Amino acid sequence: MSSTETVAIPEGRQQLLDALAALWRTIRRLHDEVPDVSITWGTSGRRGRTAGVSHLHGGTWSGELTIVDELAGEWFELFAAVLHEAVHALAAARGISVTSNNGRYHNTRFKPLADELGLTTTESEHWGWSQTQPTPKTVKVYDAELAALRVASSRYVVPEAPPAPSGRGRNNVVAVCGCTGSAARPFRIAPSKLALGPITCGVCGEQYRERPDTGG
Repeated sequence: MSSTETVAIPEGRQQLLDALAALWRTIRRLHDEVPDVSITWGTSGRRGRTAGVSHLHGGTWSGELTIVDELAGEWFELFAAVLHEAVHALAAARGISVTSNNGRYHNTRFKPLADELGLTTTESEHWGWSQTQPTPKTVKVYDAELAALRVASSRYVVPEAPPAPSGRGRNNVVAVCGCTGSAARPFRIAPSKLALGPITCGVCGEQYRERPDTGG
């Protein structure tokens, strides 16, 4: 690629990034111990990406949020996921360890921090207090930010995914969360990528985990 060649940016991406940046600024204004972050976009159209926001590297807060295409059109799920990651950011700022099992299990120290940021928590048998949802009061507090996020999300055009890979891609595993039935969104991912850090489902709040590939 020449230095003058430009890469096409999917329609609406910058507006969505701006809305997310504004959301994080409001989170920090309301909770001044939450540190700043760098918000980036995951590689679009690649298999192995799913609806979630990554924030941990080996169970440690990375100071970066990576948004993926599949979540871009789900404005409320995106809001809930980002607020969940703000809890991890706050925990890191206070030096509190809230996860184990490479960031997958959320211990009892996570719950009061989530409450502080306006999230309800539900305990999961395998992943602790990982399931979170904004309370109705929290939704009202972020009304303006949610309005901007809703508009930006509606204008985002998800890039068309390339054909399924062959060869080495056949070794990918299937990752699943706690959703079942029509809400389930399994996806294929290389085991090494899944091991880099947890991927949070914006619907059930659980971390994606490997299951035997049944071809689905």
